[in-house]
Amino acid sequence: MRFWRLAAVLVAGLPVAAGAAAGAVLDEVRACVEQNTPRRSQVMTIALEYRDRAGEVSESRFKLYWRRLSTDERRVLMRFSAPEDLVGAAVLVHGVRRARPNVYLYLPGIGKPRRVTSRQQLEGFLGRADLGIEEIGLLLDPVGADALQLVGDGADERGRATWILETRQDVSPDDPGRYPRTRTLVDQEFCIPLGADFYDADDNAAKQLRVDPTRVTREAQSWIPRELVFTDVSGESVTTLRIDEVEVDIPLAPSLLTVPAMAGGGAR
Repeated sequence: MRFWRLAAVLVAGLPVAAGAAAGAVLDEVRACVEQNTPRRSQVMTIALEYRDRAGEVSESRFKLYWRRLSTDERRVLMRFSAPEDLVGAAVLVHGVRRARPNVYLYLPGIGKPRRVTSRQQLEGFLGRADLGIEEIGLLLDPVGADALQLVGDGADERGRATWILETRQDVSPDDPGRYPRTRTLVDQEFCIPLGADFYDADDNAAKQLRVDPTRVTREAQSWIPRELVFTDVSGESVTTLRIDEVEVDIPLAPSLLTVPAMAGGGAR
């Protein structure tokens, strides 16, 4: 199912089979991105601002914990601290290579974590920020799609050397997806996306991501985009994701990123 392939991106760092046509350059892109990826862990404090067409603003905050285990398992935990009705809510994803990841959602009002069985459940929870698993997955692993192709390279509109990657996802009546095609602009210096274009089922541009290069900072051995702006092409909304704090390769016990730890507070 396509939902699980998308959710697998959330565990960040799972390898993808290279396309034969652009194998050498695509391998170079993957090596560049992997070299920029933290070796063990990453903790980020994130603020989301969603501005609708009428100019009304809603805000949320969460911490994102990412951990790479020696067993080759990856775990991601998102724990919310705002708004008030989401304090303590959490999303947990963990998985291994070429296997269906497990995704869990915890809401304090429910009382215990529940397994997520469809993309609609997770995107309904994240809907207030107008972000889905495609956008979040792109941030955590820009080369994590199943069908990845190198479609070009060269200078972007800002004159920066860029690789242009594209992925097309299979769709079905049961899981049509939000963006069957995504084009990602990976900066050749930073080895992170400084832009992306998301296309709808009719192959029309639906959403755009842009990162100001001046808002990229060096943390340990990694380049981190500190502000990402997602614009709905129809002009209905703008979502700004700001990374206020980031820690790279710090001690982070795997037990903190488990289902039992979700209800008890876990990582904070």
